[in-house]
Amino acid sequence: MPFKKLKHAPLKEAIFELFWELPLDATNFPVDPEFDVALGRFANLIRSNYPVHKRLFPPGNTFKIYPKPGHQFWKDELIWPVVQIGPGILSVNETEKNYIWDDNFRPNILNAIEILQKSYANELKFSKSRLLYIDAVDYDASKISPAEFVSQNLLTSIHTGYQIPGEQRNINIGQSVLVGGDTMFHVNIQNGINNANGNPCVIWSTVAEKTGAIKKEELLPWLDIAHQLSSDFFKKMLNQEFYASFDR
Repeated sequence: MPFKKLKHAPLKEAIFELFWELPLDATNFPVDPEFDVALGRFANLIRSNYPVHKRLFPPGNTFKIYPKPGHQFWKDELIWPVVQIGPGILSVNETEKNYIWDDNFRPNILNAIEILQKSYANELKFSKSRLLYIDAVDYDASKISPAEFVSQNLLTSIHTGYQIPGEQRNINIGQSVLVGGDTMFHVNIQNGINNANGNPCVIWSTVAEKTGAIKKEELLPWLDIAHQLSSDFFKKMLNQEFYASFDR
């Protein structure tokens, strides 16, 4: 069955992250001795699709930050998707507006990985891969509590064997499960504020994560497994009517 994109999906951001091993300096801090040269090659190779380059830290920055991207490459001025790179880390970020797994997000990830590998003279030893989805929906706090909203719509509830001495205002529910022996799947649900309009909202995120030595030939098959796992979980964790509301 061909993929059918929801008309009003609650997706805020989809993020792929890839990490690789780095040697340690005299203070046991990870360093990437090839990074400056690799960055130049990376910028040159990715420029045709991501021409806007932004530094996240000023030139000559002496702070040691790891693992943290230091450079962004945008499709256009603040137009998603964006590819980010730093010593030991690569990420590809996309929003709901453009997101379709097979049409763009997966190809963008593959393209970024290929360019990354071409940018380094030595073969990278991948150590961790993550696929993260962040979704959020506003709710009316005058009519329903965040816990009730989550129980009704995300099929998740908090049960305590004692009486809560007051009115619950905030929730933060997390769990992690091991899938297939090599993938940790993390789920987090919490309430917060929608920065775009100031409304109360419920935010839920899922993260599929593989750690340890990852061979190049294992990476892409795992990526497809991680996506399918995330997609299936998204559908299962939502009330059917709530899920259908995103397609109206």
